[in-house]
Amino acid sequence: MTGTWDPPGIRGWVYGCQGHTADARQILVTAVAKDSPADGIPNSGDVVLGIGGGKFSGDACIQFASAITAAEEKSGLLRLIRWREGQSAKVDLKLPVLGAYSGTAPYGCPKSKAVFERGCRLIAKEGLKQADIPIDLNALALLASGNREYQPMLADYAKKVAASLHPGMQTWDYGYGNL
Repeated sequence: MTGTWDPPGIRGWVYGCQGHTADARQILVTAVAKDSPADGIPNSGDVVLGIGGGKFSGDACIQFASAITAAEEKSGLLRLIRWREGQSAKVDLKLPVLGAYSGTAPYGCPKSKAVFERGCRLIAKEGLKQADIPIDLNALALLASGNREYQPMLADYAKKVAASLHPGMQTWDYGYGNL
């Protein structure tokens, strides 16, 4: 299974029996995002064997996600057991402390709001390049934020989308762009 960029900035591959991650007890690091909390700590090709003080004892994906949630709630400290070139080592990542999700999440939830705002800042930093469904969804997220700072970027993107539309071809692919 290929993961997306998670809060530490690690992309990984998890494999369990018959493709089920519930059987997986390690995560192969396939990439590390530049300027992320993980930058320079694990490298592509390293393996995460566990979190906290021990190895994964269950589904590595679920335990890793739970550890991230706990770190973001309290101290920001995420301790990994990293395997590299035949040796294991405990390494620490420092995540931003965002608090806990409220019982009403995502509505009225300070952590949900902080996660959304951080995502919007990342989208804006990366920019809105070509007109396609994933980028259209990113543009809609920026629009939903209500942040006027993004309006010039969104106006430029709307012009690109309009120029890419073909008369008489209104398909599902154009739906998000049309919004």
